[in-house]
Amino acid sequence: MLASRRGRAVVAARVRGLCGCPYETLGLRPGVPTADVRHKYLQLARQNHPDATHRGCPERMAQINAAYERLVDPQHQAEEAAAAERRRASTAGSAALAEAGHVK
Repeated sequence: MLASRRGRAVVAARVRGLCGCPYETLGLRPGVPTADVRHKYLQLARQNHPDATHRGCPERMAQINAAYERLVDPQHQAEEAAAAERRRASTAGSAALAEAGHVK
C-alpha cells in the first residue's frame, strides 16, 4: 500500500509539474467548493477520457486526475488556494511595476 501511495505521489508531482496550477488545469478559480471541483472534473473526464472519445489524450487525462486528487483533499486545496493567491499577487505586483515604468 505504501509503495502504491508513493508511486501515485510521484506521478502526481510529475503531472503537476507539467500542468502547473490544479485550478488552471480544471478551469476553476481558487477557493471553489469541493462539489464544484467534482462537477468540473466529471465534465472534463467525459470530454477527455481516451476510452470515451476519439480525441481523448492520456496525458491530459492524467493532468486532470492529478489536479482533481489534489483539490478534493481539504488540506491540499487550502495549500493550492494560498499558492494561487501568491501567484496572483506576484503577477499583479509585476504588472504594477511595469505600468510605473520600473520594469521593461
